[in-house]
Amino acid sequence: MFDYSIYQHNYSKNTLIFVFMFRGLLFIIVFIQQIQAQSLLWKIECKDCPGPSYLYGTMHVKDSRAFQFSDSLLPAIESCDLFALEVDMDSINPMSFLSVVMLPSGKTLKNYYSKKKYKIIEKKFYERTGMKLAMFSKMKPFFLQNMLSEKVIDNSEKDFLDLHLYNLAKKENKKMVGLENIQDQINALNYIPLKEQAKNFYIALTKNHSDDEKLMKEMIEKYAQADLEGLFELIKKTEYKDDFLKKLLDDRNVTMANRFSEYAKKNTIFGAIGAGHLPGNNGVLQLLKNKGFVVTPVK
Repeated sequence: MFDYSIYQHNYSKNTLIFVFMFRGLLFIIVFIQQIQAQSLLWKIECKDCPGPSYLYGTMHVKDSRAFQFSDSLLPAIESCDLFALEVDMDSINPMSFLSVVMLPSGKTLKNYYSKKKYKIIEKKFYERTGMKLAMFSKMKPFFLQNMLSEKVIDNSEKDFLDLHLYNLAKKENKKMVGLENIQDQINALNYIPLKEQAKNFYIALTKNHSDDEKLMKEMIEKYAQADLEGLFELIKKTEYKDDFLKKLLDDRNVTMANRFSEYAKKNTIFGAIGAGHLPGNNGVLQLLKNKGFVVTPVK
């Protein structure tokens, strides 16, 4: 569920494609916990704040159904001094991802499968993607698994949703900041053992992929409806374990809530983060409430 070509970014007037960041965060980050109100946009206020700030739940997809913005979104971006994604893309060194994306030195995918199973995944991967697995023989299975999802969802938009919002803010000359650093995301990605990644990749390739297609399309639809409770029910059908989700969500939520709080008390800020970070008792919205902020859904 990760996209092997996630964040695109204008760097020194050239577009860099930042490889292998979060789209496993695609369907994990976006959907894991519950929330009562059906809204993706939230106003964040406090007594000592200079004005209202905002949080918006995103998905890292190009599916047009995720681009059905309310009339409140653009004015909210325009009204804020700062714009934040999870990580400040201006500060990212793409080379820092190599250790995350690639298998350990001297290892290839063949080291994690029997000869029989490797022939199976080689054949299935080509059938699903039209590409030879040998091209990606040194890549971690977790990222290869996310390549499969691109074949079952709409990719009609030019940019990913989060990049689209980033570009809107750039046009408004907003100052860009991040709510966490890249190492926080790398730590979460490194948490899944390689043997488990290999097992999950094999299962994803050999099971009936029409089930995955149906699940992913349902997730997009739920997101478009801002139905995060419905998304929570769908995420239960994925293979990710609670300890990984804690690393992926809860631990990082604390970091992002703390950073958002610091910014919001000095400047107005619009934060665009994976929607799964927002809800739940350990979500960013509740953590901000615990700090004394008033949190209000915006339609």
